[in-house]
Amino acid sequence: MCHRFCSRLLPLLALSIVLPQASGAASPAGRAPLKAVKFVELAPGAVKPEGWLKIQLENEKTGMTGQLASLSPFLKYAGNGWVDKKADTGWEELGYWLRGYGDLGYVLHDKTIVASTEKWVQGILNDQRADGWFGPHALRTSLNGMPDMWPHMLLLTVLQHNYVYTRNPAILSFMHRYFQFQMKVKDADFHQGWGDTRWGDEIQTLLWYYNQTADPVALQLTEKIHHNSANWMDNLPTLHNVNLAQGFREPAEYGLLGHDPVYARASLIDYHLIKDQYGQFPGGGFAGDEVVRPADTDPRQGFETCGIVELMRSCEIMQRITGASDWADRTEDLAFNSLPAALTPNQDGLHYITAANSIALPAGGRTEGQFNNNGMPMQFYAPACYGYRCCIHNYGMGWPYYDENSWLATDSGGLCASLYTACSVRAVVAHGTPVRIVEATRYPFGSSVQFQIFPAKTVRFSLLLRIPRWCSSPAVKIDGRKAPVKAKQGYFVLQRNWRRGDRVQLMLPMRIQVRRWAANKNSASVNYGPLTFSLDIGEQWDKVGGSGKWPRFAVMPDTPWNYGLALSAANPVKGMRLVWRSTPAQSNPFTPQTAPVKLEVGGQRIPAWMADKQQVVRPLPPSPIQGSGPVQRITLIPMGAARLRITSFPVVGTRGRLVQR
Repeated sequence: MCHRFCSRLLPLLALSIVLPQASGAASPAGRAPLKAVKFVELAPGAVKPEGWLKIQLENEKTGMTGQLASLSPFLKYAGNGWVDKKADTGWEELGYWLRGYGDLGYVLHDKTIVASTEKWVQGILNDQRADGWFGPHALRTSLNGMPDMWPHMLLLTVLQHNYVYTRNPAILSFMHRYFQFQMKVKDADFHQGWGDTRWGDEIQTLLWYYNQTADPVALQLTEKIHHNSANWMDNLPTLHNVNLAQGFREPAEYGLLGHDPVYARASLIDYHLIKDQYGQFPGGGFAGDEVVRPADTDPRQGFETCGIVELMRSCEIMQRITGASDWADRTEDLAFNSLPAALTPNQDGLHYITAANSIALPAGGRTEGQFNNNGMPMQFYAPACYGYRCCIHNYGMGWPYYDENSWLATDSGGLCASLYTACSVRAVVAHGTPVRIVEATRYPFGSSVQFQIFPAKTVRFSLLLRIPRWCSSPAVKIDGRKAPVKAKQGYFVLQRNWRRGDRVQLMLPMRIQVRRWAANKNSASVNYGPLTFSLDIGEQWDKVGGSGKWPRFAVMPDTPWNYGLALSAANPVKGMRLVWRSTPAQSNPFTPQTAPVKLEVGGQRIPAWMADKQQVVRPLPPSPIQGSGPVQRITLIPMGAARLRITSFPVVGTRGRLVQR
């Protein structure tokens, strides 16, 4: 489809700040002429996390995100160009960090983080010039004499979330002046720099802003951006992995103004283009260790940490726009299987790329073309990405945004339980009735999710429960009795009069499943429900630098890793056995030592499958392949708990007898 201008006349409305009526949502579902989204975010802080998610958030607070202002030279307040008109330093780092840092404070109700965020927000507001520009003056001409508006998109998101949390009207006035500035920017300037493929970031703020204010400049600027930036209509205009993870959703966002369903379909087509070409392995990501390369799609290729959290965010936004439950499945895949291992368990370090197959994380760079940017250290764990300052600042939005999208408001005054996690949520339903819901679950390490509902008074509203695509026999009980509900578009819809103390139990039976990846050497991976499993490789953590609280670590294997799976053609899961173990309630489940479940499977060594001389696993051999020696019982652990791992396995062509290792 051509990237053509939409000729609809925009409404010429006078600017009037109109706050939404009291509701549990962060904004209305859609103010005319915008198409209503299917789901709306709740206000930051509405969902109080518990269980494993709270552990991740608390580790983030005491780890890199919470302490980054003392580590990063880009986050010094004094002399920072984003808060000081006399200073001229700064680019994307502050916006990246504040997106996660501020929301971390909101979801944990941490007064110190919230106060620190407020200081930055007030500094940014005070930095605005008379013509609407804000931030370092040098950015006004840094792209061949044209303005670099990419880092401003990040800070607009920061201000958007801060407004919902504080209701500070100065933020809306600030945005109006900046959007007026952008309307005066030449059309050609929107094709410059990173912003060219990332304008979806600003469009989501513009449409949110319009829903708050009815200010026509938001719609006019959305049209200007869409028609003067990269063409994402059934097309991948970039090969950079983060551009892809962020940018593919732009047509769907614009479609809320364009109203034609072709736009949402274009984003879905783009997603599948990315995954079909570069994402044929487990974990939810794709082979984008900087720039995707058509010849390098093996699961040894990494996915940038920025890409993980950006793709999670894009999937969350796509679910809210379209209502399609598949997008929440994709968010979970990344959150459970890719994000945890991008970080050290206590989040005092991260690495630039995370791969489905990665048998060593050495400190040095790789120089034989295994990854992009030869020679740069991309795999060891450190409290900063050496040579890559994006991920250390950006990763922090992953877990707070996951919390905020675990519950969503519906466009009809109901609530949707979308990403299952132990928590409690406070919202307003049926156009005015407060309700609190307590959610108790061990999911994804358990198949039961229980809800107890506490409305301020008996009230009728719809409660939507997402049904993951992997689950073939979900069921619901209400107050202990099986409920005869039918699935509708990936959700159970429970519409009834809810009374204080009503209980709902959702059962999502999990089973072991083997997935074959025909497009990647016919390899195999193993799942249990939403969890993908990896070989349990012994990890030797070696300190290679840093000091005190912020060490740097290389991680090396101390057990064999070159196994293939011995699968029965008639029944691939035959002989596989889950092993559950008791773990402390407050332990992080994403480590080899504390993972609540392991999986025993049959495997056989493949001696010809080796690492190269720089300790990078060589590409997968085609399956089936002849193994060597007896078929052994090998142990797999959840992929998110495995920093070293084989997750895409060759399949061995043997009928050997299973023996104990």
